[in-house]
Amino acid sequence: MSLILQTERLRLRSIQTADSAFILKLVNTEEWIRFIGDRNIHSIEQAEIYIQKIIDNPSFEYMVIELKSMDTPVGLITFLKREDYDAPDLGFALLPAYVKLGIATEASSAFMKKMAVAKGHPKIIAITRADNVKSIKLLEKLGFVFESLKINQGDKLLKYVLHLNA
Repeated sequence: MSLILQTERLRLRSIQTADSAFILKLVNTEEWIRFIGDRNIHSIEQAEIYIQKIIDNPSFEYMVIELKSMDTPVGLITFLKREDYDAPDLGFALLPAYVKLGIATEASSAFMKKMAVAKGHPKIIAITRADNVKSIKLLEKLGFVFESLKINQGDKLLKYVLHLNA
């Protein structure tokens, strides 16, 4: 599926194996490794396999964020329905050069309005590490509210929730 959502500055489209060079770069950034985890992807081939696993999972939606002005991928919006949670999990990641430009806010807002609501989910969750201050600020700006704390392998994980029909 190559669904495209557009905002004033951005285009969001489904991830493709052709995004392997971008994914290789993104998953090896310091922030991805620190806050999301090392995926041990160190080649284009490994990135293609990683992307194909995402594409093959019907519970995962990964949208590549592109700047319209440059047709360049700069980040991801993810929407994951995991078995151990009662609602889909919104996630986001940007290349370091594109942080603090409002891109994650713009892309997340557009995605939630267009996709999450259209799929009829009464709520969306977001999980972040307690030390990921940038993500916490963005989630709160998007209207998410802190719900709970979970310790997982020594990491403090915060669960935020956004009720869509409230």
